[in-house]
Amino acid sequence: MSQIKQLIRLHRENYPIKTIARHLSISKNTVKSYLKKVTDLNLSLERILELEDPVLERMLRSGNPAYRDERFEYLFEDTLQVQILAEEWLQDYNYKRPHESLGGKTPMEYDALPAACYQ
Repeated sequence: MSQIKQLIRLHRENYPIKTIARHLSISKNTVKSYLKKVTDLNLSLERILELEDPVLERMLRSGNPAYRDERFEYLFEDTLQVQILAEEWLQDYNYKRPHESLGGKTPMEYDALPAACYQ
């Protein structure tokens, strides 16, 4: 279990910040910072604890904003929503987006070429 999840669980059990900091060997300011970030997410603590550790850490740990990945900025409601968005992306990738490695053609345009045209 990640340190962030431990922090959230201890906070949910009403442990004081000082005790949480001592238990996790981090500063009180770090505990306060994480608790503020958790509050800013506007999600229930249960929902936050359901997140996989890498996703949760990515959302709460500070870092160089140049490396931020927008895919982690959005939480999906269910797997159907993920499947629909993935299918839309795949359609765009295969039918609309030209690929330099395929001579500026989409994968579907390239597949339609006679075999003799392949290099």
